[in-house]
Amino acid sequence: MRLFLDTGRPLQELLIAYLRTKNPICRVYVQKILAGFSSQSQVSPAGKSQASLAEPLTARELDVLNWMVAGFSNRQIADQLILSEGTIKFHVHGILGKLQVHSRSEAIARARKLDLS
Repeated sequence: MRLFLDTGRPLQELLIAYLRTKNPICRVYVQKILAGFSSQSQVSPAGKSQASLAEPLTARELDVLNWMVAGFSNRQIADQLILSEGTIKFHVHGILGKLQVHSRSEAIARARKLDLS
């Protein structure tokens, strides 16, 4: 797994794209790798970018935000993180509030500007 994590963002995006394919054979393994990226983000430079926020995003909110940036719907994010769609909606609402935006597209743009994703 370390090899994947050390490769960084380009491989993370490749793995996300792989999960979007029809019937990915290694779905469970890829999800574990992507979870490793999420846990690694807790100590990544994203923390520096969050200094401009009144309230920093939680690790789970960062996970959800990364899936949002990758273009996943609430239902797809729920499936990936093994959570209910209602829980994802709760996290999205928290993300919008903390980023001080009103829509998913604004949240994605702000996340990119702050280098959170």
